Amino acid sequence: MKIAIPDIYRQGTILLTNGSDQVTGLGANFPAYVLLGAQLTVDGEVTPYTVETIDTRHDLTLTAPWAGATGEYFYQIDNTVVPEPSYTIDKTTINADGVDAATITGLPNPAYVSMTPLTDNGVAALSPQLVSDGQLVIKIPVAGDYEFLITAFGYRDYKVTIHAT
Repeated sequence: MKIAIPDIYRQGTILLTNGSDQVTGLGANFPAYVLLGAQLTVDGEVTPYTVETIDTRHDLTLTAPWAGATGEYFYQIDNTVVPEPSYTIDKTTINADGVDAATITGLPNPAYVSMTPLTDNGVAALSPQLVSDGQLVIKIPVAGDYEFLITAFGYRDYKVTIHAT
C-alpha cells in the first residue's frame, strides 16, 4: 500500500545544531512523508530551509546550515513547493504496430514505471520496471489506451495515457 504524501508534514519535533545542515527528527518518518526540495520551516521562524537529502527515517540534510540556536523545535515541512522533474513526452498517440514510439525524457534516476491497460484488449498490466537512463521509449503492438505510472523516490507520481491506434 502506498502512502499519500501530504502537502504539509509535521510529526514530532526536530533537533537542530547551529551551523549544521543535519536535521534529526524525533518521532518522524521522513522517507514516507517528505519530498526532496520541500521547505522546512521552524515554528516562530520565517526563513524556510530546503530539504536536500532524506538520509534515514529520522535524518534529513538541508541545502544550507541552520542559522538559529541549537535546540529542539516544532516544525513543518511544505511539500507543495517541491520542484518536479521536467518530464517531456514527444507524443501521446502512436501506431499500434510495435515500431512507432512515444518517448518520455527527463525522468529521475532511478524511476519505476508500471503500465495498466485502460482498454479490455487482452494485454496484461506491467509490474513496475526500473528505468535508470532518464528516458522511457514506449512501443505498443496492440491497439488501446494505456496508463503509465512513473514513480521516483522524493517526487510526486506522474501519470500519462498513451493511445495506440
